[in-house]
Amino acid sequence: MSQAPRTVRYGGLSVPIPASVCYHCLMTQEQAFSILKTGASVFLTGEAGSGKTHVVNRYAAYLRERGIPYAMTASTGIAATHIRGMTVHSWSGVGVHTDIDEEGFRKLAKNGPAIGRIRSARVLVIDEISMLDARAFSLIERMYRHARGGGIDSLRRTPGGPRRRLFPVAAGLA
Repeated sequence: MSQAPRTVRYGGLSVPIPASVCYHCLMTQEQAFSILKTGASVFLTGEAGSGKTHVVNRYAAYLRERGIPYAMTASTGIAATHIRGMTVHSWSGVGVHTDIDEEGFRKLAKNGPAIGRIRSARVLVIDEISMLDARAFSLIERMYRHARGGGIDSLRRTPGGPRRRLFPVAAGLA
């Protein structure tokens, strides 16, 4: 007896999951891309070679075609080159800083080009975020609060509320 296809709901989107796939373990590149298009804040994960960078680059093209301002960043320079972006440290203006006093932050907060990038981006992609030091992330978040009047979550919000988690993309399921 064949089972009806399962679906996972993300915002207003219903994503079909093949019966042979554990819905909380794996998803295809196409399913991941469909969820990204909803505007949800997501965490995309998967094994090496599963197509995460391909999905992210495809999403960038999608945003570009629609005139949606976005920032492609990564925690390392090598990862940034793979997505044709820049490091999140450079993009946000925090550079190599992780711990900084008030006077140092005031100097950082006067970085006009970085403040402009933060204010203009409606979508922020941070590739290899697991490699980003928590103190650096906190400083980047602080720059966001200064530039936008809200934290990183103020960039994209799902109408329903919290961040949605994308399940690992699996190689060979595309």
